[in-house]
Amino acid sequence: MSSVLPNRKILTIIICIVLSSLLQISVLGQYTKVEQVIMFSSRLKAPVEMDVKQSGDKIVFNALNKSYYPYNFRIEFSRFHNLSPRIHYREMVLQPGRNRLFTVKIINEEYTHNYEYSISYIMADFNKQVDMDYPYLLPLKEGYKADFFTEPEGKSITVYPNIFIMNPGDTVCAVRKGVVTALPNSRHDIDRIIEVNSVEIRHSDGSVAVYEGLNQNSVLLKYGQTVYPGQPIGLTGITGKTKLNIYKIIGNARAMSISNFYCIEADNLLPANQVNGLKCKHPLKIVEKEMTNKEKRKRKKGKLSGTQVLPGNPDTMTGLSATGMNTTGSAITFWKTQINNYKDYSENQYHMLHYSD
Repeated sequence: MSSVLPNRKILTIIICIVLSSLLQISVLGQYTKVEQVIMFSSRLKAPVEMDVKQSGDKIVFNALNKSYYPYNFRIEFSRFHNLSPRIHYREMVLQPGRNRLFTVKIINEEYTHNYEYSISYIMADFNKQVDMDYPYLLPLKEGYKADFFTEPEGKSITVYPNIFIMNPGDTVCAVRKGVVTALPNSRHDIDRIIEVNSVEIRHSDGSVAVYEGLNQNSVLLKYGQTVYPGQPIGLTGITGKTKLNIYKIIGNARAMSISNFYCIEADNLLPANQVNGLKCKHPLKIVEKEMTNKEKRKRKKGKLSGTQVLPGNPDTMTGLSATGMNTTGSAITFWKTQINNYKDYSENQYHMLHYSD
């Protein structure tokens, strides 16, 4: 008995050491969770305006959405006299820009007609469902390796799959087709998720990509511009860190960051924690996934302009498009100094940059 007990103690100690090392290994590779709910940092004042016009015996009701986000809208009539068809209320989604609501007709022009209404709206589009399995591109140039920011915490290392380590001045690319809704240091009254130093691009399913850490002088986009997957949107700042979060809008001006999938090979979806260290590719199938046939034809000809300005556009600055630079002065000079960043772009690639004074 006396000879067995020491052996058991030694075995117990060995098991404890092995378990401890296994636990350490599992902690070393831990990834932070991305999901969190935040409020919009900035809201547009009076985003919806009514525009009612009469032409002959017809009255046309329009609504102008001055935001780059859709709004669920309701108009309710408390008085509606000598008009047809009879309307008590209407509900609809207002897209950015001018929206035709409805047209009514005066029944008898010899008599007085009148109406009185109230409106209400909330930032949301309940008709949209965010595609949680959408294949996003990496926000890197092709050939670059994905390198996530890590931070030591005692004996463990925390990996941040939404923060990419790059060299200062490296190119940051759009991960999906969308419309620009916010730009760095914009003092305009707009709806935006992050404070001031972000580029925000809304996608067709209602999700929003938020890019942080870009050199503010390198972002040559404009409000309402359509950008395409793989298109350069700016350069990294002096820290070399680019933060990317994908948000979905929940309720009125609340956004929840969500985990997303990346696509390096055309038919292979990878969660963020599996792309660290992999070389970036821009599969043509993913690049063209949301393009219209007209956009695909333009891409093949190298003429995809990527500029769609919506009514109520707060900025008039000409910006970077998917096929060319339409800008002047110091902006041209700035981008020409970065030309080495674009040497690997060929005429067969839709994101070829052409410079024009």
